Amino acid sequence: MSNKSNTLIEQSLHESERALSEAQRITHLGGWKIDLEGGGLFWTDEVFRIHELPIDEKPTVEQAISYYLPESRIAIEQAVKSAIENHTPFDLELQIKTAQGQIRCVHARGEARYMEGIARSISGTFQDITDRKQAEEELAHRTSLFEAIFRGIPDAIVYVNIDREVININPAFSEIFGFDINDLTGKKTSFFYESIEEYERQGRARYNLSADKKALPYEVIYRKKSGEIFPGETLGTTIKNTEDEIIGYIGIIRDI
Repeated sequence: MSNKSNTLIEQSLHESERALSEAQRITHLGGWKIDLEGGGLFWTDEVFRIHELPIDEKPTVEQAISYYLPESRIAIEQAVKSAIENHTPFDLELQIKTAQGQIRCVHARGEARYMEGIARSISGTFQDITDRKQAEEELAHRTSLFEAIFRGIPDAIVYVNIDREVININPAFSEIFGFDINDLTGKKTSFFYESIEEYERQGRARYNLSADKKALPYEVIYRKKSGEIFPGETLGTTIKNTEDEIIGYIGIIRDI
């Protein structure tokens, strides 16, 4: 093979390695391997970055495990032991404390490799999922807060889709109107207005929500399940998806 061909191959390999390293950096996903016969440990560059260690560092298996927080350390030790002894792959979400003292959530996967029935190595992937876990926790907190408000507020709340069909109501709505969710699911909000004429008369107030104008309370004549008519002060707001498209509305109704 000519020198020119060798140079091209070397350049291609270098570019591939650089692309792989960049992909690992972007996804925060690295790889690792333990040689069970020699006891050596191999990390890709991203695993070093996740641990906030210099890439030329040479950690031992014991040092690598020491970065896990106590509860996670027990879990990873048991998982590795089971992978070696029982051929059981593992897939765990754990916590580490980096060399710089940062607490990070990581996703560790691994499985043992066997030759002639003997585990020769164990390898897998290692990913920093701290941002994702924080986002999940924030979403869970917001969801819990919304649920508490949704169930605890004394005013009636109704959530409808883009076609004005009822998706959900809160307990106060049932108390005020007498309907339960089974009475209303899939029905348009006109179902609990005094009349279709009243529903249409309030069309301008309702559809102004789509224009992102400041929501102002407006009065509507409603009908309870019992047939009783009552005036309600209504405040509505739009619900949007991540593409900023309107996917539904929430109405808050107060019996006045």
